[in-house]
Amino acid sequence: MKTNDTVRRRASLGAIGLIAVAGLVAGAAVLDSMLAPQGGVVLEEASADPSDLLANPIVSGTCTYCHTVDRIDRKALDRAGWEAVVRRMREYMDSAGGSMGRLDDTQFEQLVGFLAERRGADHAAEPWAASDLLRARCSQCHGVDRILTVRKTPEAWAVAVEKMRWYASRRIQRDGAGSVTAISEEEGREIAAWLARERPLLAEEVVAGQQAAWPLVVESMCTTCHDMDSINNTVKSPEEWDDTVHRMENFRAGWSNQWSNRFSSLRGENRTEAMEAAINFLQENRQADTPAWRRFEERRRSGVDRLKGSWSVFGRDARGGFQGTINFAPAEGQPGHYNAVRTVRYADGETLTLEGEADLFGDAIRATFKMRRASGAADILGAAFEDDEAPEAGETTIRASLTLNEAATYAEGAIGGSDAQTAGREVYARGAPNGSGNPDDFAPPGGGAIAPAILLISPAVAKKGEEVDVLIQGVGFPRRVSAEQLSLGAGLSVVSVDAGASSPVAISAKVTVSDDAALGMRTATLQLETGNISGGEIGIYDKADHLRVEPGLGLSRVGGHPLVAGRQDPGPDDTPLQKKFERFRAYAWSNGPDGEPYNDDDVMIGPVKATWETQAIDIHRGREWTEGEGASHSQFDINESTDGAAEVHMPGIGKFWYVINEPKNPTLGSIDQNGLYTPGSDEPMLELSSGGRGRPRDGTDKNNTGDNRGTALIVATATVDGEDLKGEGVCVVAPPDYVPWVPYYGPSHSMTVKLAADRLARENGND
Repeated sequence: MKTNDTVRRRASLGAIGLIAVAGLVAGAAVLDSMLAPQGGVVLEEASADPSDLLANPIVSGTCTYCHTVDRIDRKALDRAGWEAVVRRMREYMDSAGGSMGRLDDTQFEQLVGFLAERRGADHAAEPWAASDLLRARCSQCHGVDRILTVRKTPEAWAVAVEKMRWYASRRIQRDGAGSVTAISEEEGREIAAWLARERPLLAEEVVAGQQAAWPLVVESMCTTCHDMDSINNTVKSPEEWDDTVHRMENFRAGWSNQWSNRFSSLRGENRTEAMEAAINFLQENRQADTPAWRRFEERRRSGVDRLKGSWSVFGRDARGGFQGTINFAPAEGQPGHYNAVRTVRYADGETLTLEGEADLFGDAIRATFKMRRASGAADILGAAFEDDEAPEAGETTIRASLTLNEAATYAEGAIGGSDAQTAGREVYARGAPNGSGNPDDFAPPGGGAIAPAILLISPAVAKKGEEVDVLIQGVGFPRRVSAEQLSLGAGLSVVSVDAGASSPVAISAKVTVSDDAALGMRTATLQLETGNISGGEIGIYDKADHLRVEPGLGLSRVGGHPLVAGRQDPGPDDTPLQKKFERFRAYAWSNGPDGEPYNDDDVMIGPVKATWETQAIDIHRGREWTEGEGASHSQFDINESTDGAAEVHMPGIGKFWYVINEPKNPTLGSIDQNGLYTPGSDEPMLELSSGGRGRPRDGTDKNNTGDNRGTALIVATATVDGEDLKGEGVCVVAPPDYVPWVPYYGPSHSMTVKLAADRLARENGND
């Protein structure tokens, strides 16, 4: 039975995992060079009474079809400004085929004149404090209230700003250079950094969203266009949620009239009831004004720097367990930005020092380090390479993504690389490790006692019948602990505690595992005068039973060929797009107490050296499209009754059936004996149509599996404990990042994979 603290930390780790994957991947390029914020945020309600606006029949009958009147009420524009806004709204309505109504020229002039009179430039200005850059760029298309009533994770802000940059470039392309000012890449990073610091989503709020019972209408309808993470990584004011749901549903309604085979939309009373259910749920469960946020605001007003100073650091990566120190020194003139030095020692005695930078966004720590590596040599990630480059000599980018607890006494999270792999667990703890530095340097901000907590056990597994040296790692441990105070569960005996190797952040113990110890996971319990604390996990196994490939569902992208003239993205037309490599690893697992693989009670033993192969496969036979009235499409799934079908288990996703492809795309890709998957070239693939939609030269649909795109089976084989084991995974070989039909996510590996995983799970009947 786990304590509430343990359950809470494990739930938080789920949030950290979600945040960390995004931090190591989707927003990594944006977050690397985020600049410091300027000024603070003061949120107030609009002072004007919007009733005079609602008296206008165009406002009350047309404008509020998509959004609330508050969005108009908070603006103060001259006539030219209102003309630009209303023109954009009219184009938006026209794009939906008239389902949202239309504005003729007379109504257009009437509305512009009315708004310029009632909400002109001399009207009370927006009461939102924001950076000058944010106001100058973002208010070109909407009020800053639309932004500052919202809070997001750092990665979600980075993605949102990238989406806005894309929209601005499209608008310039459509309306001309003077229509809006483009948002440069550097400006986008600065805006995203400012928002991530001033309007952060807190880990407690992410966990609350993950644990919420989301209504079916949100899970089924909203995911037509985006995944659930896009919602869970955001909180908004009640008014903004009402506006968002109406706007999204009206967008869907408009497009479903044109492409009924692509979109669906609710109708009549069902539509009203479903929208009300979604709005009520989001307003109650994903609101921006939460107790956690109010506590955070109080801490921020105190001016205490929660990250500055020295920390113990410990964890596990692909090389094994480590422990050491990390120091965060505030960067001059850049609040929330730090220079970081991380020094750790591995069990084999090797010491590694990394220097880099870090940011604190709310309670989210994002750190980036550079490490030199010899040609062909593995780094602390096992074999991760810088920015998807081939494994040659040079620097490796190491990223750490952690969540700081409310008391600022420890942080938990992940360490990984720029090839989108999470290689291990990273923990920062307030308290000096054994024999390292002045204990005062490791004290929490404001001083005071540190509440004890067990965070990690190293090693993570032990074999039946063996004696092992175990480190119980955490914070707030007493200087002296006896063997009688420490327990690791049934079948494990604590023989002794080494006081000389122990510290406030680590307890060193010698432990024996009995021959008849039950397989499965254990937690550590420490008896203290103030009460018992429990935490950490150690797995007990007897042998390796099966092999798993991680990630179970990977993503690579073709590239390398010069771009086709007319590409919409900035940059020279002859610049080749980089390929997206994918790194796979093999892990040995015990089947656990039930003896069956791929269950929650399985015990991961650790990474193993494997032999790698790949083969092009089909998870679906194909699509059948019908055009015209009542257009529909059907998907022919492959299942266990399909001729020649075999099954593959994707860890964390589910079981799927596949058949081997005909040799239609023999250059799909290859995998080396380090598990690095290299996709083919994009040369035979795309030309951009006049509408900017990438399309294969043969005129087929974008989901066509030819032209070096498709699905690859990844096979790893290894001999572990004398047993020959095989594990399988899947790699989606996708088009390059420039494909514009998914502008919402930018270069987002994790979101793309999540979308693919969600779709595969639905189509194969998996939960």
